[in-house]
Amino acid sequence: MEAVLFDMDGTIIKNSYPFPQAKAEILATLRSRGLYVPDDIYGSIANLLEKLKEPPYNDHTNIRGVILSILTKYDFECTGDAKLRRGALGILRRLKQDGYRLGLISNSNLLVVRKVLGATRVYSLFDVVITRECVERMKPYPDMVLAACEKLGVHPSNTLVVGDSWVDIEAGSAAGAKTAYLNTKNTDIPQHPTYEIRKITQLLKILVENGGSTTREAAI
Repeated sequence: MEAVLFDMDGTIIKNSYPFPQAKAEILATLRSRGLYVPDDIYGSIANLLEKLKEPPYNDHTNIRGVILSILTKYDFECTGDAKLRRGALGILRRLKQDGYRLGLISNSNLLVVRKVLGATRVYSLFDVVITRECVERMKPYPDMVLAACEKLGVHPSNTLVVGDSWVDIEAGSAAGAKTAYLNTKNTDIPQHPTYEIRKITQLLKILVENGGSTTREAAI
């Protein structure tokens, strides 16, 4: 394994994204414009944004921009209670010390990501940061993983994607990377991650098993 790509919200950062509220406001906005979206894409904002590129939705001026502005509003609301997950700093420092290339892939806004990573003093630990502005499609599509791997100069098959949501696991799998599902809420997902962990510090064992140089417990 050469690189580890982390999700931000809910993974290295312990916070709660108000997805139900964001989704409700987005759908209300669409309906106010006479637009109704099929039920089968409600589970992913990324799928919704892709749908908006198609007729009849793409006939509405800047509807995609309106949706993204709603997402950005909720992104910023999450920054107030953003704190590093216990063990995250030690893991990041240890992996960096051992020569792993580190990336962050987040569906959030770039300014929000910079603010959160700056406030928690971990921005400098990442070799690459990929947000929704950097790619055509957000997670669960593989674009972020592929973009990060390209910038890091590593193959997806030598990369581990770590996240707390099904969109992270699907994005990693679709890109051909290994995946680690951080399941802190004892929630099953239909995707099949390569690994499942309860604590972020358990990544060390995974990397050692894959021939990594990390051999001792990270500081917590």
